[in-house]
Amino acid sequence: MSKMFVMKHVWNFLTTKDALTEVRRCPSMRRLCGWESLSGIPSESTISRTFGDFAVDEIASSLFKDS
Repeated sequence: MSKMFVMKHVWNFLTTKDALTEVRRCPSMRRLCGWESLSGIPSESTISRTFGDFAVDEIASSLFKDS
């Protein structure tokens, strides 16, 4: 899910739901995130919880801080 987290930031998706919609719609985007099939994509709630964990662990700030 870290790849989807980066994708959401790079492509400026405002919400997790928007990013998830694109991943479901576009096979190449789905593969970039590491899922070969639609059935492998986690639910929106699972992704949101994981993104929340990233925030608690401050992964986001260290990943996207200005150099």
